[in-house]
Amino acid sequence: MVEKERSRSFYLNILSTELAVLLLFAIYSWQSGEFVGIYSADEVPFWRIAYLIAGKGDISAFSSFGSASFGYSLLLAPLVLIFGGGTCAYRIALFMNALFLAFSFVFAYLTARKLFPDVNPYFIKLSAFAVMLLPDIICKAYTTTGFAPTVFFMWAALWLFSNLDLTKKPWYFALSAICL
Repeated sequence: MVEKERSRSFYLNILSTELAVLLLFAIYSWQSGEFVGIYSADEVPFWRIAYLIAGKGDISAFSSFGSASFGYSLLLAPLVLIFGGGTCAYRIALFMNALFLAFSFVFAYLTARKLFPDVNPYFIKLSAFAVMLLPDIICKAYTTTGFAPTVFFMWAALWLFSNLDLTKKPWYFALSAICL
């Protein structure tokens, strides 16, 4: 009977996590269909460097914005190559950002579970969910700045660091470094 209850609790935990991810994804992507172009001046450097990487921009883009937006631009460059930029590429980038932020919740939850093993898992899940509903996170989900991947990789790195005591495998250290 105890095993059946544990199994039921496990599946309820998985189901509630999946529902939370879907709800966060819906919130983050809710307005993505309404924007038809660059929404914020903060997005311009990312797209200009993505065009440069894709071979469709000029070198002055890199010199005027530096390398601060290079990482996210690597994610945008295939969109520029495949879709030629424009509205479709922009909307797909918003979709990618919604995925990054929705799955950030999973890493936030797993990290908190590792750091606070004695706390009720549903309270931890609710807390992680609340963190991912911060107004700044929701507002940034509607732009194609590097914020969403940064949040995702930050939570991934924290999760990897929290698991270093379980394993001393070199690839954990390497993945943590790549995430940061």
